[in-house]
Amino acid sequence: MKNDVSFLAVLSVGALSCGGVPSHTVHSPESLPVERVVLFQNGMAYVERRGEVDSQTFDLRTRPEGIHDVLKSLSVVDHEGGAITGVRVLNGDDDARLRIGLSSEGSDDVSVAYVAEASGWRPTYRVVDLGEGRVRLQGLAVVDNPSGEDWNAVRLALSTEVPLAFRYEVGTARVTERPTLDSNGRLRLQPVAPIVAGTQTQNAYGVANIHMPEFNERAGEPVRNGRSNLNLEQQAATPAAEGQNALSVIDAQDPSEGFTLETPERLTLQAGESGLVPFVDEATAGQRVLLYKPAPVQGGRPGASHRHPYHAVMFENPLESPLLTGPVTVYADGSFQGDGVTAAIPAGAHAFVAYAMNPSVHIDASRSQRQDEVQGLSVVGGHLRVRLRHVIEHQFRATGSLNNQRLYVFARKENGFEAEGLPEGAVVTGAGYFVPVGAEAVTVRLVHPETQTVDLSANPRHAFVPALLELVEAQGADVAALRRIVDRLETIDRERVQHQRDLDVHERALVQRREGLAALRDVPGNAPLRAQIARGVAEGVRAVDASTRAVVALQAEEVALRQDWYARLRILDF
Repeated sequence: MKNDVSFLAVLSVGALSCGGVPSHTVHSPESLPVERVVLFQNGMAYVERRGEVDSQTFDLRTRPEGIHDVLKSLSVVDHEGGAITGVRVLNGDDDARLRIGLSSEGSDDVSVAYVAEASGWRPTYRVVDLGEGRVRLQGLAVVDNPSGEDWNAVRLALSTEVPLAFRYEVGTARVTERPTLDSNGRLRLQPVAPIVAGTQTQNAYGVANIHMPEFNERAGEPVRNGRSNLNLEQQAATPAAEGQNALSVIDAQDPSEGFTLETPERLTLQAGESGLVPFVDEATAGQRVLLYKPAPVQGGRPGASHRHPYHAVMFENPLESPLLTGPVTVYADGSFQGDGVTAAIPAGAHAFVAYAMNPSVHIDASRSQRQDEVQGLSVVGGHLRVRLRHVIEHQFRATGSLNNQRLYVFARKENGFEAEGLPEGAVVTGAGYFVPVGAEAVTVRLVHPETQTVDLSANPRHAFVPALLELVEAQGADVAALRRIVDRLETIDRERVQHQRDLDVHERALVQRREGLAALRDVPGNAPLRAQIARGVAEGVRAVDASTRAVVALQAEEVALRQDWYARLRILDF
């Protein structure tokens, strides 16, 4: 096993709870005693027995529901060189017996090992604040003995590894149905029997014969719990679904590194009892702090943790192996402070465990996102390659009395972003960044560099044009003409806006004058007024015409500038 870590001591084990837990493991008081047990987190146990056998056969007992696990994993070794002659399964009313035969009349050293279902062990932790930046970390594992027999002075190991373990009914007798052929050797037409375990071949032959005479091969989906969830037509036409074999189960598991802890002292645990076994008891770096890490918003309304920090304990994992998720009880100043829960802690990493709220400190937090530092890298035929930086900034400000406690704020990690310029004392974890905050506001900046290629040859107004001009100038090429085009286009935009405003004013005035002239057309004695309005109409027409010509001229100039821009960019290559 990897990452073995020794226990410092074994606590006295007493009956905590576990009444009525069914037995799944082999038990036989008159047979080989249990020598070693390895408890895995996935609810499996490796059991090893070793001792003397004074006859040519000996029995191991198990409950009937546990016989399949024992049969598929049983290993028997006579260390004196004898051979194993066989194993018989003898079924009783309440249990099953495995009668193991030896080639000799007894042996002084026989070992039996197998895998069985068991309760997975659970870690719990105690953290005691020692002051001056040190805490004492105690880790204890809650273990159960549901085997139905006493464990007397056994060697116990606790493992976080997750070996593949599946149920497989090797102890159930099976008779596979076969297809029926007539006297001419042809597959006989017959009703297809209901799909049950062990009959995929018959089902596939029957369905293929009825629906697809030209198709004759085994098909079907693995049967689950004695039945298939497909009908017969689907059974014949659908191949076995992915993800239904044992190796795919391994592939789907988390490949994170596991570890096994061995007890240096032997453990005694009576049948049906539970107990505590320590796996770490060391002083390590740590202290009580304040922690601002808001809980997720529920029901659309943020909770108190979005305004106030928690009381928390920070400590470093002193082991060379990870610590698992579990409850943490915090003690300080000679008394209980509170309970918390820790996530998995990698070897040598820091953990923050919150255990109470502090309403006397208020946190103002904000998050913003922007883009900066657009830098041109190369340009070919008008296509500019640029490097961008996307920036996320978290800002925190604390108000209130900290009472000399250190305050940490949490900024979660963002996919693809890395922290830049973290302040001294920041703690980096897999989930994010814990940053100390003092009297002044603190900013946590996360950056994500990105490279893009854009076509600027047809768009001299693109946001990346300044980066292009800086690149051209840095390469020593003629950038003045390009700058004149960009500057003139900016001027054209302003002039066009002004000319368009003038045109709108002149057009509205012209419409009003024409309407007034039309209203006075049939009124006698208004010749002078009509003449004056007519002169205004003529002036309005000239003004509209001048503004229109100016707008058109600007458009023509813009087209010429764009053509010049395109031609100049197409020849750039560096």
